[in-house]
Amino acid sequence: MSEERYRCVCHTCEMERLITGLENAQEVFNEHAEQSHEVELLNQQLRRRYSDVSSTEDETVNDE
Repeated sequence: MSEERYRCVCHTCEMERLITGLENAQEVFNEHAEQSHEVELLNQQLRRRYSDVSSTEDETVNDE
């Protein structure tokens, strides 16, 4: 089983990185958070699932 991928986005540095594994992603997140940067950590798998659901809902609305 492969590790999940996370997208770390630092709005202060204007940096975006795709990172494999929660521990690695959390380490990058913490480095930026400790500097009081505006940073977020997104689970790519959950994000794709949400996008798939949104696409399906959009198609349903358009069919009406």
